[in-house]
Amino acid sequence: MRHEYADYCQVFGSGREEFVLQGTVISGLGEGRYYMSLEPYVQQFSQKIGFAPYPGTLNIRLEPSSMQVRKRLDQLEWVRIHGFSAEGRTFGDARCLPCSIAGIPCGIVIPGRTHYPDDVLELIAPVALREALRINDMDEVKVEVAP
Repeated sequence: MRHEYADYCQVFGSGREEFVLQGTVISGLGEGRYYMSLEPYVQQFSQKIGFAPYPGTLNIRLEPSSMQVRKRLDQLEWVRIHGFSAEGRTFGDARCLPCSIAGIPCGIVIPGRTHYPDDVLELIAPVALREALRINDMDEVKVEVAP
Protein backbone atom coordinates (compact mmCIF):
# COMPACT_ATOMS: atom_id res chain seq x y z
CA MET A 1 0.00 0.00 0.00
CA ARG A 2 2.85 2.39 0.87
CA HIS A 3 4.46 1.69 -2.52
CA GLU A 4 1.22 2.51 -4.33
CA TYR A 5 0.83 5.73 -2.33
CA ALA A 6 4.40 6.80 -3.16
CA ASP A 7 3.76 6.12 -6.86
CA TYR A 8 0.49 8.07 -6.71
CA CYS A 9 2.16 11.03 -5.01
CA GLN A 10 5.00 11.01 -7.50
CA VAL A 11 2.52 11.31 -10.38
CA PHE A 12 -0.15 13.60 -8.88
CA GLY A 13 1.64 15.39 -6.05
CA SER A 14 0.96 15.18 -2.32
CA GLY A 15 0.77 18.76 -1.14
CA ARG A 16 4.48 18.81 -0.44
CA GLU A 17 7.11 17.82 -2.90
CA GLU A 18 8.78 14.50 -2.26
CA PHE A 19 11.52 13.10 -4.43
CA VAL A 20 11.94 9.37 -5.00
CA LEU A 21 15.06 7.93 -6.62
CA GLN A 22 15.42 4.29 -7.57
CA GLY A 23 18.64 2.47 -8.19
CA THR A 24 20.79 -0.59 -7.75
CA VAL A 25 23.28 -1.22 -4.94
CA ILE A 26 26.88 -1.33 -6.18
CA SER A 27 30.27 -1.73 -4.53
CA GLY A 28 32.25 1.44 -4.01
CA LEU A 29 35.93 2.23 -3.92
CA GLY A 30 36.16 1.63 -0.17
CA GLU A 31 37.08 5.23 0.63
CA GLY A 32 33.81 6.05 2.42
CA ARG A 33 34.81 3.92 5.40
CA TYR A 34 37.94 6.00 5.94
CA TYR A 35 36.36 9.42 5.47
CA MET A 36 33.27 8.67 7.55
CA SER A 37 35.51 7.67 10.46
CA LEU A 38 37.36 11.01 10.59
CA GLU A 39 36.28 12.86 13.73
CA PRO A 40 35.87 16.35 12.18
CA TYR A 41 33.43 14.89 9.64
CA VAL A 42 31.67 12.74 12.26
CA GLN A 43 31.14 15.79 14.50
CA GLN A 44 29.72 17.90 11.68
CA PHE A 45 27.33 15.22 10.48
CA SER A 46 26.16 14.65 14.07
CA GLN A 47 25.51 18.36 14.61
CA LYS A 48 24.07 19.18 11.20
CA ILE A 49 21.97 16.16 10.22
CA GLY A 50 21.35 14.56 13.59
CA PHE A 51 23.38 11.36 13.49
CA ALA A 52 26.95 10.12 13.50
CA PRO A 53 27.52 8.20 10.28
CA TYR A 54 28.35 4.52 10.28
CA PRO A 55 31.93 4.28 8.94
CA GLY A 56 31.15 3.54 5.32
CA THR A 57 28.79 4.54 2.54
CA LEU A 58 26.17 2.71 0.52
CA ASN A 59 26.61 3.30 -3.19
CA ILE A 60 23.65 3.27 -5.54
CA ARG A 61 23.65 3.48 -9.33
CA LEU A 62 20.50 5.35 -10.30
CA GLU A 63 18.08 4.06 -12.88
CA PRO A 64 17.96 6.28 -15.97
CA SER A 65 14.38 7.28 -15.03
CA SER A 66 15.70 8.77 -11.76
CA MET A 67 18.27 11.05 -13.37
CA GLN A 68 15.77 13.90 -13.87
CA VAL A 69 14.82 13.65 -10.19
CA ARG A 70 18.52 13.63 -9.27
CA LYS A 71 19.06 16.89 -11.18
CA ARG A 72 16.13 18.50 -9.36
CA LEU A 73 17.77 17.73 -6.02
CA ASP A 74 20.47 20.28 -6.84
CA GLN A 75 17.82 23.01 -6.40
CA LEU A 76 17.20 22.01 -2.77
CA GLU A 77 19.00 23.35 0.27
CA TRP A 78 21.89 21.01 1.04
CA VAL A 79 23.82 20.91 4.32
CA ARG A 80 27.41 22.04 3.91
CA ILE A 81 30.11 19.93 5.55
CA HIS A 82 33.33 21.89 5.87
CA GLY A 83 36.72 20.52 4.96
CA PHE A 84 39.64 20.63 7.35
CA SER A 85 43.38 20.04 7.61
CA ALA A 86 44.95 17.30 9.72
CA GLU A 87 48.16 15.30 9.74
CA GLY A 88 49.61 17.36 6.89
CA ARG A 89 46.61 16.66 4.62
CA THR A 90 43.68 18.71 3.44
CA PHE A 91 40.25 17.10 3.53
CA GLY A 92 37.65 18.68 1.27
CA ASP A 93 34.17 20.08 1.69
CA ALA A 94 31.09 18.01 1.00
CA ARG A 95 27.39 18.61 0.82
CA CYS A 96 24.70 16.41 2.32
CA LEU A 97 20.98 16.08 1.73
CA PRO A 98 18.88 14.26 4.34
CA CYS A 99 16.86 11.36 2.96
CA SER A 100 15.66 7.90 3.95
CA ILE A 101 15.64 4.32 2.75
CA ALA A 102 12.87 2.08 4.08
CA GLY A 103 12.32 4.51 6.97
CA ILE A 104 15.99 4.62 8.01
CA PRO A 105 17.38 8.18 8.17
CA CYS A 106 20.21 8.68 5.70
CA GLY A 107 22.07 11.40 3.88
CA ILE A 108 23.13 11.71 0.26
CA VAL A 109 26.75 12.87 0.38
CA ILE A 110 28.50 14.56 -2.51
CA PRO A 111 32.16 15.26 -1.80
CA GLY A 112 33.72 18.33 -3.37
CA ARG A 113 36.19 15.94 -4.97
CA THR A 114 34.48 12.79 -6.12
CA HIS A 115 35.41 9.90 -8.39
CA TYR A 116 31.80 8.98 -9.13
CA PRO A 117 29.63 10.02 -12.09
CA ASP A 118 26.29 11.79 -11.55
CA ASP A 119 24.34 8.53 -11.70
CA VAL A 120 26.00 7.17 -8.55
CA LEU A 121 24.83 8.26 -5.09
CA GLU A 122 26.81 7.80 -1.89
CA LEU A 123 24.63 7.44 1.19
CA ILE A 124 25.48 7.63 4.86
CA ALA A 125 23.35 6.42 7.75
CA PRO A 126 23.71 5.81 11.48
CA VAL A 127 23.74 2.06 10.77
CA ALA A 128 25.31 -0.31 8.25
CA LEU A 129 22.60 -0.12 5.58
CA ARG A 130 23.59 -3.38 3.88
CA GLU A 131 23.09 -5.24 7.16
CA ALA A 132 20.04 -3.32 8.38
CA LEU A 133 18.19 -3.78 5.08
CA ARG A 134 19.74 -7.15 4.22
CA ILE A 135 20.78 -5.92 0.79
CA ASN A 136 23.66 -6.82 -1.51
CA ASP A 137 25.12 -5.64 -4.80
CA MET A 138 22.52 -5.61 -7.59
CA ASP A 139 19.57 -5.28 -5.17
CA GLU A 140 17.16 -2.46 -5.97
CA VAL A 141 16.49 0.30 -3.44
CA LYS A 142 14.34 3.40 -3.23
CA VAL A 143 15.72 6.64 -1.75
CA GLU A 144 13.16 9.17 -0.52
CA VAL A 145 13.90 12.87 -0.06
CA ALA A 146 11.20 14.92 1.66
CA PRO A 147 12.46 18.51 1.99
